[in-house]
Amino acid sequence: MSPRAAAGLPEAVLVDGRPGAEVSAIERGLHYGDGLFETIACVGGEPRLLALHLTRLLEGCRRLALRPPETAQLTAEIASLARGNERAVLKLLVT
Repeated sequence: MSPRAAAGLPEAVLVDGRPGAEVSAIERGLHYGDGLFETIACVGGEPRLLALHLTRLLEGCRRLALRPPETAQLTAEIASLARGNERAVLKLLVT
């Protein structure tokens, strides 16, 4: 277990597809609380039920009138984060 995981911290954080751990103080989700998330289990380096998670994420974006993430890029990022991890949990946040 890595020191970050042992401390209860995420192994990797992406903000708008780039490594980072900070969100702007003027980000709409912080001010209005609108947003959604998906939590995806990964086993053997593969995200489980990915198509269902992405469908639900896009539907949530539509309902909240949020600009959805670009699906191909998001899928590539998820695959990259899952790869090489026997067991992992990915949490996607959209605001």
